[in-house]
Amino acid sequence: EVVFEIINDLEDYAQGKETSVGFSTGVKWLDEETPKLRLSDYWLIAGGAKAGKSTLALNFLKSLAVDNGKACLFIGLEMPVKENVRRLMCLTASLSSRSLEVRGQPPEHVAKCLNFAVTKVGGAPVSFSFGPFDLQSIISKIRQAKIANPALYAVFVDYLQLVGNQGADNREGEIAGISRTLRSLAATENLLIVA
Repeated sequence: EVVFEIINDLEDYAQGKETSVGFSTGVKWLDEETPKLRLSDYWLIAGGAKAGKSTLALNFLKSLAVDNGKACLFIGLEMPVKENVRRLMCLTASLSSRSLEVRGQPPEHVAKCLNFAVTKVGGAPVSFSFGPFDLQSIISKIRQAKIANPALYAVFVDYLQLVGNQGADNREGEIAGISRTLRSLAATENLLIVA
């Protein structure tokens, strides 16, 4: 029975219908190597400082909310809401952050791209939050968001290293525990969680 469901999902996906196959990450090579962005999945983005973890998460957010109209919640722990929205607008407009930092009237192509981004991001079903910083408050915020919007597809927690959790002997163990909790929450709440 499950095999037939998978075949039907693949056929529906080929026809452009929504299925459990998932949505693009917004990064072509990553889509070819991964199962895409699906409900009940947990993605952990890891890397060194300034490696682009937040930018990758925002690419995923753009693909889901801006390009596919999926309801998302972005919980930022590192940057304020305004900066995360600005970065999402730049991604949507295919502009660098520096192209917005001009005095006076921006060049015409920048203005057109920015107007496009304002329309797309402004109409996207995405909510941004700064904090909270402890795990239990984040779980509560996610559950409240899911109750308020049953169509909530994905939650982004940027970034995991700033989440506090009591009970682990060391930071590595603490992060592993936070990660296990979020993975379980993704499954029980039928959400994609990216951290």
